Amino acid sequence: MKSIVSLLAFFFSSLSFAGHAIVIGYRTPIYEKPDVNSKKVQILKEGEKIYIHDRHLLSLENQNQPGFYQTLDTNANIAFVKKNLVKLLTYDLREEDKPVNLDPDPTDYRIKGHIPDSYPFIKKREYRGSFSFGVSPGEKNSYNYNQAVSKTSNSNRVGLNYTLGQSALEDLDKRLFFGAHSELWLSKNTVHFQDASQSEETMVEFHLGPQITYEFFRNKDMSLSLMGAMTVNFTHAQMSLKNSADQALQKRTYNGIGFSPKLQTIYTINDVLEEFSFRLGLQGQWTLPHSLKTSAVNNDYGYWNSENDELQISNNGIWSVFIGFQKEY
Repeated sequence: MKSIVSLLAFFFSSLSFAGHAIVIGYRTPIYEKPDVNSKKVQILKEGEKIYIHDRHLLSLENQNQPGFYQTLDTNANIAFVKKNLVKLLTYDLREEDKPVNLDPDPTDYRIKGHIPDSYPFIKKREYRGSFSFGVSPGEKNSYNYNQAVSKTSNSNRVGLNYTLGQSALEDLDKRLFFGAHSELWLSKNTVHFQDASQSEETMVEFHLGPQITYEFFRNKDMSLSLMGAMTVNFTHAQMSLKNSADQALQKRTYNGIGFSPKLQTIYTINDVLEEFSFRLGLQGQWTLPHSLKTSAVNNDYGYWNSENDELQISNNGIWSVFIGFQKEY
């Protein structure tokens, strides 16, 4: 019943709205009253054809003057549209009195031309890279010498950490990143024997593997993230044996591969150096047991273990601190 009443209302109203006009504004509002502060009842698109009350076609002298035309909305209710946003159709030469295009168009909100770099868009974070310096306590892994050991001096491990991640495709908030994790470590131990000789153990480690990072808290100044990684560890160790007079007796090298799961908490201060952010990380690492082997000939000076000539890496945990920078692309 309601639809029938609306149809009849539209039919009888259209008898007084026999005129037509073309919308020339990109997105043109029509109002409940002839007042721009009144309620907007509909938004018309450029090029739409609308009804106009007949009385506006009787005199066209004021069509370029400020004001409103009376029209109908889609429910056949009386509404009003600004004169400068429509062009009356008279189907004669009088249509040339008003151009079809608006310049400028007050309803066209689109940005034309090149958008300046300073335009305040929120940047979409797609890639994130970091470079950090690291330090951690030295690992107490030593060769099982045949000589009696009086003491062992372990220095701190120093290293570099580089990561590169890409945001997850369906993570519109750009908090979840998948990528690669790499570390390079250098450490040195000195083993002192009771006969006053010593062995310097230098170890270089390269870690590489996948990582996943989730930013669980952030504001405009800082963020907190949690990173997990599983790396393959390529280790090269060199033993330099010296006698009591500090004369080199022999050098032996050992190589091996191991694995380490890692968990790191990351604190970031945004944009401390233009587009670079300060990054502080605290990482826990669990080294799985493995051994380093050598292919060198065992010239026995009474120090090398001929039965088990390997460097055993024990099952242990170690923590590290990283300080560096982070950049988003």
